[in-house]
Amino acid sequence: MGWKFHVVVIEKKDNITIAAVAEVLGWTLVESAPPTPFLDTLFSKDKYIGEWNNYIYIVHNELPVAFFQAHPSSIETTFQQQFPHTEIAALALNSTIDLYGFHLSKMGRRLRVKHGADLQVFINEGALLLEEMEVMNTHILSPEELEEMQEDWSREELAHIIDQERSIKTVMQLTKRYFEKPIDTLGSLVEKISMQAHQ
Repeated sequence: MGWKFHVVVIEKKDNITIAAVAEVLGWTLVESAPPTPFLDTLFSKDKYIGEWNNYIYIVHNELPVAFFQAHPSSIETTFQQQFPHTEIAALALNSTIDLYGFHLSKMGRRLRVKHGADLQVFINEGALLLEEMEVMNTHILSPEELEEMQEDWSREELAHIIDQERSIKTVMQLTKRYFEKPIDTLGSLVEKISMQAHQ
C-alpha cells in the first residue's frame, strides 16, 4: 500500500484543546460535518483536527511543510509561542513521489528537521533522533539488491537512495510515538481516532 499523509501532532499539556489549536490556525469547526475516521482524512485536501489521550492531531496537506523550512515559518513560531511547554511534531510522507519530511520541537525549541523528495534533500538540521538511529541499524537493502543496484548506480547515487529510504522509514517509525504503533501496522491508533472537519 502506498502511503500519503500530512499531520502535525501536539502533545496535550497546559490544558491545550482542539478549540485553542483551531484558533491559532484561524480555523473554525464545521458543526454540520460528522466525525471522520482518521484514515479517511489522509487523502483529503480538507482540514481536520482530532485528539486521543495525550495528543492532538491536525491533518492538512500544506501545514507540515511550514515546519520544514530553513528558518522557522510564522506558523511554526506561533505554535512555539502559544504552546511553549509541549512537544510538536510535523510528519509528511507521499510514497508516490518519495516525498518525506519530519520535524520535532520541544519546549519551544526546534530539535530536528529533515525534508526531501526524489533523491534530493532540501533541509537536514539537528541531532539524529532515536528513531533515525534505530532505522540506521537495520538493512535497507539486501546483499542481493545492493549487488544488483551497484551495476546501475554510482556509489554516490546509491548513498542518496539509501538515505532516502532510511528517511522514509524514519517517518513511519516516528508515527509510533504518536499512534502507539507505526501507522502502517495493524492496531495503531489510526483505527480509533475521529477527526473534526474545519474550514
